[in-house]
Amino acid sequence: MPQKCSICIHPKRAEIEQAIRNAVPKRTIASQFGIGYNIVPRHAAHMVSEVAANAPAIVQEKQSKAADIVDELYNLKEVLGNALETAVATGNIIALTAVSRELRGVADTLIKIAIAQKEIEAQKKAVLSPELDALIQEIIA
Repeated sequence: MPQKCSICIHPKRAEIEQAIRNAVPKRTIASQFGIGYNIVPRHAAHMVSEVAANAPAIVQEKQSKAADIVDELYNLKEVLGNALETAVATGNIIALTAVSRELRGVADTLIKIAIAQKEIEAQKKAVLSPELDALIQEIIA
């Protein structure tokens, strides 16, 4: 049976992992926590693989929540559109002003979401790049 990673069972695992995330040199981490320096890059690779393994579920959950928010915004836009038509039909200037302001806020938010979605797509392409893989390997080595 394979031996358990000494960092995984270490009482200060969280501190060690934070040091790894902060790019503290592996020999410094090893001496500070009383572990072999060669285990640090292996554990760092393990950390990366855990994040990578959990990433699809996290992304899916966040996308689902984001889709729900966008749906609510579109529903609100429709309700506000109807309220705007009523305000115009009745000549209610106060309601017309208030509804217009709210409608503009919803539109601004939808535009920001569209921009953020484009940025996320660009980040996905960067995450899948060979350059990033090489950088990760350099960090954990």
